[in-house]
Amino acid sequence: PLPTEHPPPTTSMMVLGGRSSFGLKIGGEKESEMLTREQFEAFMKTYRQRMIETVRANAGYTSSEVMRLKSVFISYDHSGKGILGDAEMRRIFKDYMPESTLDMQGKEEMKHILSELPGWKKEVLERKPAASKASKSGAAAVHQLEFSQFLILMRRFYDSRDEKDIFREEEAIKDCEYSTDEVEAFRQVFLGCVDSSGEMDLPCLIQLLAKLIAIGENEEWQLRVLIKELSPERREVVRFPQFLRLFYHVLTKN
Repeated sequence: PLPTEHPPPTTSMMVLGGRSSFGLKIGGEKESEMLTREQFEAFMKTYRQRMIETVRANAGYTSSEVMRLKSVFISYDHSGKGILGDAEMRRIFKDYMPESTLDMQGKEEMKHILSELPGWKKEVLERKPAASKASKSGAAAVHQLEFSQFLILMRRFYDSRDEKDIFREEEAIKDCEYSTDEVEAFRQVFLGCVDSSGEMDLPCLIQLLAKLIAIGENEEWQLRVLIKELSPERREVVRFPQFLRLFYHVLTKN
């Protein structure tokens, strides 16, 4: 069965007095009674275990991350059936996983990830002869993606992206001849501006660079072009390897 979304345990779920939501007796008959050390340790052990189970069931995402991704999924689910068809999948891949749409290697990697999703399948629908253009059998393969599969897909795709970023970072450090201290200093700056997806967008970069150089309309245009050149997906965002190269360009060519 596909993993299901579990709400995280909260303090209000584990009330003092009576039984907690996990069936653990953690208090006396009165709410004013204090927990003993043993009761508190048992409480925290159970809480931690439930949190681990929650994250594991949701492909490694916390409940707040699941809620954010659920909103993304729903925004593409125009039918409201909790399933994305081929057209919706293409749009969400282009917007959130563009690297999988740019070249044959990215497309093949995405096909491989999809083929390994639990419960992944395709339904074959019979086409009317007049509507069929390429299929000799007159049948069309229709893929469907459920939210639980979408969570696993996002996790595996971003894990793969992060692995590539490790090599990209090593290459950037070598090419730019940064010292270890310089890399860590850049990392601290980057982490202070990065969003939840591990990326820094153009407005944040402009705000950051404005502290070092004057940025007018011409500089902003040049920065926009440079970011797209550095981005593997040709987007106006940078991750840490591109951030290193960007600052090398600014500091040496400005």
